[in-house]
Amino acid sequence: MAGHISALLDTCTRTLYGLRVLRAHGLHQDCLDEVFHCTVLAKLLYANPVWSGFCSAADNGKLDRFLNRCRKLYRCWQLNLNISELFSLADQSLFSSVLTNSQYVLHCFLLSKSVLAVPVFPLLKYNSATMTVI
Repeated sequence: MAGHISALLDTCTRTLYGLRVLRAHGLHQDCLDEVFHCTVLAKLLYANPVWSGFCSAADNGKLDRFLNRCRKLYRCWQLNLNISELFSLADQSLFSSVLTNSQYVLHCFLLSKSVLAVPVFPLLKYNSATMTVI
C-alpha cells in the first residue's frame, strides 16, 4: 500500500506545479481552489473506498502532511478536513448512492429489509434461577 500512496503523492505533487504556474499568471484564488479540487483532490479521492481501508497510520500521516502543505502553500483554507474525514465522507457518499439508486451497479448486492430484520443467530434465554442457558 505504501507504494500506491507514494505514487499517488508523486502525481499530485507534479499537479501542484500547474497550480503554481496558474497562480503566477494571476489566476484568482477562487479559481485556484476550484482547479485544486478538480485535479489534486480528485486524484487523492479517486476510488478511495476500495483502497483507503488498507492504509496504515503512516500512510494516512503522509496524506495528511501533503494536505497541510497544500493548505499552506496554495491557501486552500476551505479544505479543513483531514484525510480520514475525507475518506469517510467519500464512503458515506458511495453508500448513500448505492442505497438510493436502484440502477446503481452495486445495488443488487444489498440485502433486502426483510432479510435484515431476521436475526442471524437465535436469541438465547438465560434462566437466572438455575444459571443455565435455555
